[in-house]
Amino acid sequence: MPNLDVDALLTAARAGVGQYLQSALERGLIDAQQFRDASAKTLPNLEEWLRDPHIDRLSPRCKSGIAAAINAGQWEALVNAFRQRLSFGTGGIRGMMAFDRASIVRLKEEGLDAPILKGPNTLNNVLLLRTSAGVAQFGVSKGFTKMVIGYDSRVRGRDFAQAIAELFLAYGYTVYLSDEPCPYPEITFAIPYLKADLGVLISASHNDYRYNGYKLSCANGSQFDPKERDEMYKNFILRATFADVKLCPLHDAPPGKLIFFGGAEKVAGVDYFGAELLNIHDRHRDHMLGLLTDRQAMEQRNRSAQAIQVGYCAFHGAGRLALPRLLRETGLTNIKIIREGGLYELDGLFPSFCSDPGKEQQPDPGDPRAAKIAVE
Repeated sequence: MPNLDVDALLTAARAGVGQYLQSALERGLIDAQQFRDASAKTLPNLEEWLRDPHIDRLSPRCKSGIAAAINAGQWEALVNAFRQRLSFGTGGIRGMMAFDRASIVRLKEEGLDAPILKGPNTLNNVLLLRTSAGVAQFGVSKGFTKMVIGYDSRVRGRDFAQAIAELFLAYGYTVYLSDEPCPYPEITFAIPYLKADLGVLISASHNDYRYNGYKLSCANGSQFDPKERDEMYKNFILRATFADVKLCPLHDAPPGKLIFFGGAEKVAGVDYFGAELLNIHDRHRDHMLGLLTDRQAMEQRNRSAQAIQVGYCAFHGAGRLALPRLLRETGLTNIKIIREGGLYELDGLFPSFCSDPGKEQQPDPGDPRAAKIAVE
């Protein structure tokens, strides 16, 4: 537990945040409503996070990161981190893990407990555990017993996924956990295939390296029904406290409660904690091939002079192995996989999309700027 003078920190924050918000209002950076909302919520949220003893249990250096931001007078960042709680949208939550590259690099190098600025409006381990406690309690109320958890190539995705797995294990769930970064379609397939009740994917889709997300899927692999989602959010997630976060370390998982899924062989360097490994890659492949109405016609077309040519760019993402493998299984052999510039390698910092780290990235395959990188 950090030895912090919370009262002194809050006194400094009260003055600094107040001055910053007043200045932002006068300069037209925020309007009157934004000023009122930020003034009303920033300091109470900050005080909650600095005083709650359970945060020390969940992330021992979390408060040190907050204190460092206060001592450095980072009022804009503090307001952005504490002015609200990340909104719960159609598919879950998505937001910035940090506001600057240095903090993301530190998160990558030091792990989830890196003492960077965290708050209810950033995507961090403390917030995700609190959110997951609400989701787990909702599931218990509905009789849910099994869930699937996956992650993509974003910074510390595996660690976020394992932390969430430990929470659901503590709530009595059987947890199916991906053993490597995987594409979203495999998660939405695995949930109904394994007869699970829900699933979570740690991903922020095409957003830049600062972002991550928590995508929720129901038993059929789709998003939750709006009525059920609202019940989950209002009656459970919003009411969950840090005290509701219970954890069962993966190495202490009861027999049969932790199951990994991936391919036919274990991934080198991954600790399976003695748990079983299920081959979902092949089952997903078989399912996708079953959607072809005339596989023989496709194979014949590919052998002709007008053979189908495919270019594939992974954009540093989790589909780098799954998609080329699936394409070849359909009979497509003329596949150019783009490896130049490291685009094929997993890297949550997405280096190919930002020559200047201070500028916006655009790793969105649908954006012309991203497509230009792949084409060139």
